[in-house]
Amino acid sequence: MSKPSTAPHVADSHDLIRVQGARENNLKDVSIELPKRRLTVFTGVSGSGKSSLVFGTIAAESQRMINETYSAFVQGFMPTLSRPEVDLLDGLTTAIIVDQERMGSNPAPPSAPPPTPTRCCASCSAGSASRTSARRTRTRSTCPR
Repeated sequence: MSKPSTAPHVADSHDLIRVQGARENNLKDVSIELPKRRLTVFTGVSGSGKSSLVFGTIAAESQRMINETYSAFVQGFMPTLSRPEVDLLDGLTTAIIVDQERMGSNPAPPSAPPPTPTRCCASCSAGSASRTSARRTRTRSTCPR
């Protein structure tokens, strides 16, 4: 019979991300320690600085660190990111940032009706939601324009 291991699991010997003196947007000298390799949830009322801490400070510095790993040629095509307003940001590693934008390509709320199809001209048979996309789909044989 095997004896259960008393050694801690490798994920339990985690490090910390330390933020001291964060001053992005409405943050005023916020200091926090976050465990790595753990799900951390930020909650609070609107305007309390959740997004400023996560996206404006931690994610911004992580993205800047990733951008520094690219060649000078590639960096020339990327936006220049400044360091966030913070006294100390320690233990941070590069990460993939998932933004808080809505999923999908339609920014309209689900209750909005779909656009009414229109025609680019009287002799065109291509119906479209907009004049621009109708121009892309029509051919010379279906439209005189």
